[in-house]
Amino acid sequence: MASISVRNLLAVVSLSLAFNSHAVPVLVDFADAPVCDFYSGPGQVDELGTQGIFPADESIQAIDSPSPMVACPMTDTALPNVQVEITNLTGKTFGQVWYVSDPETSLSNQDGWTNGEEAFRIDAVGANQPLIFESLHPDGRFEPGEIWIFVIDDYTNALGLPASAFGSVGLVGQNSAGDRASSGSIIATVVPLPATVWLFGSGLLGLISLARSRKA
Repeated sequence: MASISVRNLLAVVSLSLAFNSHAVPVLVDFADAPVCDFYSGPGQVDELGTQGIFPADESIQAIDSPSPMVACPMTDTALPNVQVEITNLTGKTFGQVWYVSDPETSLSNQDGWTNGEEAFRIDAVGANQPLIFESLHPDGRFEPGEIWIFVIDDYTNALGLPASAFGSVGLVGQNSAGDRASSGSIIATVVPLPATVWLFGSGLLGLISLARSRKA
């Protein structure tokens, strides 16, 4: 009987986590570069992209324009900078957000590499501060309905693609390289819903209590 209870509890916790699971999960690796800021992150993240290509809970809108702003002055050159405006169309809040270039894209405000390509965290701290605008709360969290504007220093793309081209599912080595729908990728980590955190914690406590009672 106890084993059934454990299975049921695990099922409830699993369903709750699945509700907040990554619709477009991608496996990534982070490597720091001695350029702007220290670069690191988890091994699995969400990929966000253009509405209509990506699932509704991973969709963003994106546009770009020339920018007079500089993200990382220590590496900026005379090439034009670009600012990208992204709007969170999902029902999720993302706590960490990164930009990853495609092989045809070049930039100078690099923090490191993701899957071997130039990348940086979109934030407003450190030497590299690409995040210049948050429409809701200036807290570095990409919330539902929020608009972010970030800068890419010295942006160029060998295929002539704009910096806002996020229309290909998958990072480099995952069907994205050479794709004319994409000049880069947006990846992010999801902030769990409070109810999910509570349920997951309750589930763990329940399993611990059950294990102790069976030993007694």
